[in-house]
Amino acid sequence: MTRFIHDQFAKPYLSELLSPLGIVETSKEIHSEGRQIDLLFTPSSTKTEHRKNLGLLGRLTTTPALFEPFRNPIAQSDVRTCMMKLFVLLAELEREENRTKIPVGDREIPKLWILTPTASTNFLKSFSAVPSSKEDEQGIYYLSASWNTAIIVIHQLPKTTETLWLRLLGRGNVQKQAVKELEALPKENLLRKNVIQFFYQIESLSGCISVL
Repeated sequence: MTRFIHDQFAKPYLSELLSPLGIVETSKEIHSEGRQIDLLFTPSSTKTEHRKNLGLLGRLTTTPALFEPFRNPIAQSDVRTCMMKLFVLLAELEREENRTKIPVGDREIPKLWILTPTASTNFLKSFSAVPSSKEDEQGIYYLSASWNTAIIVIHQLPKTTETLWLRLLGRGNVQKQAVKELEALPKENLLRKNVIQFFYQIESLSGCISVL
């Protein structure tokens, strides 16, 4: 039930933020036992101001992306399942390439971003995930380049405006702090208004999130 409620928030929330920048597909069916990708994003817009306003989330969407947000800390099986979805999608892209004879460039291969509220050091080591070398990507751990996958540990993200839109997908005190920062944004901020509406909707489903 908790996973379902989180999905009811995370998918429309990310869709709202990312739709001005490109094509968003939620619950996309892939040809593997009826499995679905939570959110597939394909950039198609040059709205640089909107992307800038999304901070770190905006920077993750300059190329195609798969977002798999989790309400609870991920298990090893969750990571493997997410990667399986990526591989199935890549196989579909390869079949399309063979059919159309149009090469799929590296920039068209989606990056898998797995969002988890927390993750232990041992857990990350089990996937040989290493922290990003970029100063502004604290809390992001990359698997080997060929896997095209990264794990975002939300509670490790710096408490800055750059990470606000990702920290809203956290849980407990991390999410509560992010909600306070959201409320503090100027009232004329359209993203503020729309996202708060999502929190109202999720509160009506679970009765456990309090905002405003």
